[in-house]
Amino acid sequence: MLAATHAHQMLVELLESGAPVDLMGDDGLTPLHRACAHAQLGCATELVARKADILAISKQGWTPVLYAAVGGHAGIVQMLLEASMQLPHDFRSKDGISTNLLQHRTPQRRDGNDTGMEGITAGMTPLLLAAKYGHASVVCMALR
Repeated sequence: MLAATHAHQMLVELLESGAPVDLMGDDGLTPLHRACAHAQLGCATELVARKADILAISKQGWTPVLYAAVGGHAGIVQMLLEASMQLPHDFRSKDGISTNLLQHRTPQRRDGNDTGMEGITAGMTPLLLAAKYGHASVVCMALR
């Protein structure tokens, strides 16, 4: 808990000093992708409140909700779904991504190689990812 509080405080300090909310790292992840992947609900909520792109696509082709779902972070998935409902119904991201986060899919492998994480999860929605990895809380929340 202390680490999460410290991470949130550091994030706020960085953002208040002018750090871009959607700065993509060399690994292709934005701060929101990282917060979703590492169960940092406070950080994810702060980023969304500061208008982080909830539809951002990582270099791996994943949106933040996919990272939260595969990790079983139901609170973050719920927060992202609620944030997506604030966007206009017909809104699409610059990459054409729908605001219906439960329809997002992991990318298909172009090279036909189905080994590794990318192959195992190719074409899966957040609901399927959560079910595959046994995250019942995310599955139940997504089915409501």
